[in-house]
Amino acid sequence: MSRTITISNEQDMLFVGYGSMMVETILAVVALIVVGAAATGGVMPQGTPFQIFSASVGNFLSMFGLPREVATCIITMCVSALVLIALAVFLKVRDAKGKCFIFR
Repeated sequence: MSRTITISNEQDMLFVGYGSMMVETILAVVALIVVGAAATGGVMPQGTPFQIFSASVGNFLSMFGLPREVATCIITMCVSALVLIALAVFLKVRDAKGKCFIFR
């Protein structure tokens, strides 16, 4: 069941937008740290950025006893879910009159 939440006060959009940008900034910094830590001997690992990020976080989580393959799979699913949720939210954004921002 999908539920759309509307914001009653337009000034609240600043807080929501700022919060989402802060979360994206933190994710970007974590991604840079993980990819930087993934480089061994000055050589970047092979694969797409998505694969490198998932494998590197999986390797990090394996230090806490979680099997590397399981951790990589979980991180891959989490990042995929993040992308799909962001896309769904982006497609649901509407102005005060109910018009979609994307298709004008």
